[in-house]
Formats: sequence, structure tokens, C-alpha cells
Amino acid sequence: MLPMASDMIRTQIYLSSKQHEQLKTRGEQTQKTMASLIREAVDRYLSEDQDTPIFPADDPLFDLIGIAESDTVDASVNHDKYLYENPHNE
Repeated sequence: MLPMASDMIRTQIYLSSKQHEQLKTRGEQTQKTMASLIREAVDRYLSEDQDTPIFPADDPLFDLIGIAESDTVDASVNHDKYLYENPHNE
């Protein structure tokens, strides 16, 4: 259901060329305006359960935690140094 014009607030957004073209194509296919497609997408996004974690508890990535050991205590801060430089040549 389209909100009343008095309930609407004009908003400017930037889309990538690809997003713009895809919205234009979808609008032509569904005979909807780009604005209405964007409003529908925002409504769907806002209605999602915000308490749903990005990674569910049964995500296999959690199995990786703790499988490696190291004497390095600052890897979370200096990860670029350890990934892209030889830490033994300082």
C-alpha cells in the first residue's frame, strides 16, 4: 500500500551503475517505479529480525576457533604485519 504523499519524505541516495540498471530493469518487468522498489526493499530490511546473529551458533566457522596455537599475542591488532610481512625480519 502506497503511503500518502504527505507521509513521505524525499530522500536522495546514491546507487552504483549496476544497482541502478538492475532496478530499472526490475521496474520495467514489474511495472513499478524505482522508488517503490526501493521502499519495498527498505520495508523488508526493516522488518527482518534484528536479533538474528550474523553467524548462527551452528555455523561451521566456529569450529575453527582454537584449532591453532601461537606465541603471538598481538595478532588481532597487527594481523597485516603477520600476513604480509615476514615478522622474523624486523
